[in-house]
Amino acid sequence: MKTTFSNDRYRIRPYNTNDVSGMYEVISSSIEEMIHFLPWVHREYSLEDAKSWVFGAEHNWQSGLQYDFVVEDIATGQFLGGVGLLGVNQTVKTADLGYWIRTDAAGKGIITTAAHLAMQFAQEVLGLESLYITVGIKNKGSIKVAEKLGAKFIKRIKNYPVSRDTFMDANVYRVAV
Repeated sequence: MKTTFSNDRYRIRPYNTNDVSGMYEVISSSIEEMIHFLPWVHREYSLEDAKSWVFGAEHNWQSGLQYDFVVEDIATGQFLGGVGLLGVNQTVKTADLGYWIRTDAAGKGIITTAAHLAMQFAQEVLGLESLYITVGIKNKGSIKVAEKLGAKFIKRIKNYPVSRDTFMDANVYRVAV
């Protein structure tokens, strides 16, 4: 199974045990933005939380229900963020697409590129036909990414849990792969 996808600047690849410190650094440096939109990010985020995430991501690959990728700069190897396919359903050929990026790399098209690469994996490796993206209505950056991917608005969900203690309306989008 092909697990790494790239263009000339960025690569997505599965997490491995060497990613714990990079994961922790990215979340720690971007926590003020991420805490509002990611349910697994919290103010006391620790190296142990990063370790659990990385080991959980490795386990999820084996289950076939979730595929999480590190987004990295090919030239520098810098850990930039993450993209993943969650709730993979082979019966209906769908999954949910999630993505996040460190604050100092936001707005540069990196996560849109990474999401396109994840869509390529979804189609070529998993044989999926469409992906759903659920985004809190105040998460303007992630909404722009969904739109750049060609995702179409499906519906609005009331009081969606966007973080550990924050609920807000969220838009659901669908994109063909």
